[in-house]
Amino acid sequence: MKNAMKVLGIIAIAAVIVFSVTGCGDGDNGNNNGGGGGGTSVELVTVLANGNSSSATTELSLYFDSEISGLTADDITLSGVSGVQKGTLIRELSNYYTLPISGFNAGGTLTVGVSKSGYTIVGSPKTVAIYAGTEGPAETRQVTVKITSWSTSTVDIVSVTLRDSATNTTVYDGPASIKPGGTWERQVTLTKTADNYFRVSGMALDNGGTYNVLSGSTTGNVIVMDFGFGPGVP
Repeated sequence: MKNAMKVLGIIAIAAVIVFSVTGCGDGDNGNNNGGGGGGTSVELVTVLANGNSSSATTELSLYFDSEISGLTADDITLSGVSGVQKGTLIRELSNYYTLPISGFNAGGTLTVGVSKSGYTIVGSPKTVAIYAGTEGPAETRQVTVKITSWSTSTVDIVSVTLRDSATNTTVYDGPASIKPGGTWERQVTLTKTADNYFRVSGMALDNGGTYNVLSGSTTGNVIVMDFGFGPGVP
């Protein structure tokens, strides 16, 4: 989880809490995957996709741990799924972007690479399941989401937003009192992704006013996520 991600207002718009989650193929759009040629280090924290087996993926969400100046769709490579085309990259917040995609007739595992001159992109490439919307009815399941605060944390979590990664819909948005070393849990209904996971993503608001990215997945009935004051995504 990246405590450094200060995403103001993302909970109300397109923040994702799955709070989710293979090289160059026919869907490659012409850029090199990976981190670029040195310079400022920025981490690609997570890549999420909307859609499910009965609803086509139309956009990707990319979260970084800090801003990348002048980032465009030309700096993003998509591969692994035939026919995928990129739209215009939209900067929603300083370190959160959405990228429309289209042109594919079958879903699969999409590889997303980011490369920008002057930056080293840590954590690139990443993979994400995308859908053509013709795979058939999606399986749903009651899953318990457990969020545990590290005992070394110096802040309390006061609210949480969770989103089903497969459908990009909010499954919980409300209070969540989590003190350092404490655990909070909530049962939600999630939809199985194309790669047979149940994923949740989203944000946790701490009492210092910082939004923290959360994500997790399971093939079973429980998703466990950690929250800590400091860098690193468990």
